[in-house]
Amino acid sequence: MNSAPFTSFRGLVGLVVIATATLIPQKVGAQQPTKQNKLNTLPADDHTLMRLMKIYSPPILNGGEQMRFPKLKQHLTGKKVVLVGEIHNQFEQHVVQLGILKNLHEQNSKLGIGVEWIESQYQPIVDQYLKGEISEQDLIIKTQFNERWGYDYRMFRPILSFAKQRGIPVFALNAPREVTKKISKHGMQSLTAEEKSLIAPTIHKGSEENLMMLEEHFSLYVTDVNKIERMVQVNRVWDATMSFNTLQALETPDIEQMIVFTGINHIINDTGIVSDLTRSLRRDQVSTISIQTKDNLDHEITDYIVVSPLLYVAGLSN
Repeated sequence: MNSAPFTSFRGLVGLVVIATATLIPQKVGAQQPTKQNKLNTLPADDHTLMRLMKIYSPPILNGGEQMRFPKLKQHLTGKKVVLVGEIHNQFEQHVVQLGILKNLHEQNSKLGIGVEWIESQYQPIVDQYLKGEISEQDLIIKTQFNERWGYDYRMFRPILSFAKQRGIPVFALNAPREVTKKISKHGMQSLTAEEKSLIAPTIHKGSEENLMMLEEHFSLYVTDVNKIERMVQVNRVWDATMSFNTLQALETPDIEQMIVFTGINHIINDTGIVSDLTRSLRRDQVSTISIQTKDNLDHEITDYIVVSPLLYVAGLSN
């Protein structure tokens, strides 16, 4: 592994992980984030991150082949959808996502961004923010970001800020919380016609592998079989709706490629969103990327692995 790019990279790590008062205040007139962040360290400012992006070139693995961003961009040419998995509460992973986004946008200006973090009914609010019609604080409040998503907005801010600066469309992909909460309590059959219109028109059962994985996961802390079934339904609604909204975004004029940021469990092993997308797209039109540390690599779960020096320089693991 070539260590040359790491020298100057390490010099910026201290800057990147400095918590600072110059960030968006925690209080912006909305409920505070409800979910635990992995770190208390957040980026100093956009300028520092852009300095990092100029030299940031982590190793990327594709089977037995190792590459850097320039070759990854070549590999992703012609892909309709690039899915980048994340662990939501690890800020370092969102920095890696920013690096992938920046490089893809350099290659293709007809790029759109899809995010799990915001529910689809708030798309007009996202559009207003990107056009400069409302402030960042308004975006947080009007999308109920803290109440609905629950993670610290500052971890996701660099990507949304970059999109605004570069004029890149951002699509809110997630299903409304009211709908998924109702499914969790009463099942799919309880939805009204209006509620059904807010999610994907068809919710496929999903692969046996995906269903077994979900059932095994939920059974660790839920014993009610009916409740487990409803929780699996909610996950299928999330995946199908994010897939549907991604495909809808691809029909937007001037969008040729979508990069989608979502939880890693929604894309691993060709399940979840991948299985839904490939009902409409060929598998070779979709690429999946995970962000992993060098000491804990799983080559099977995604097409590409970004071996992030930021993660292991910071002494973290996923």
